Amino acid sequence: MTDNRTNEPTPERWRKKPVEIEAMRYDGENCVEIAQWLRVHDVRIGQTGTRKASIPTLEGTMYASPGDWIIKGVQGEFYPCKPDIFEQTWQLPCIGRCGVSGIRNRLGC
Repeated sequence: MTDNRTNEPTPERWRKKPVEIEAMRYDGENCVEIAQWLRVHDVRIGQTGTRKASIPTLEGTMYASPGDWIIKGVQGEFYPCKPDIFEQTWQLPCIGRCGVSGIRNRLGC
């Protein structure tokens, strides 16, 4: 698309489709738990000397720092996500009336 006034290209606005994902937060200590989760899907995780976790992704190896989320995407792929992006993008699904303890306030249900 082009803006007729300035003759400059203008991008279209898009919204993410509502999808559910699986995710675990990496805290720098739970590499074994995350490795067990990924192993079920034939994915191996490594840990560097800096407490970063190396994760094989569709784009190559990416690194998760403590506090990052590890996400299983809609096509079964895994990738790390920084906490601020995760909080802006994802929320727990509201099941029933948010009867799970501790979730109600975070979801605003």
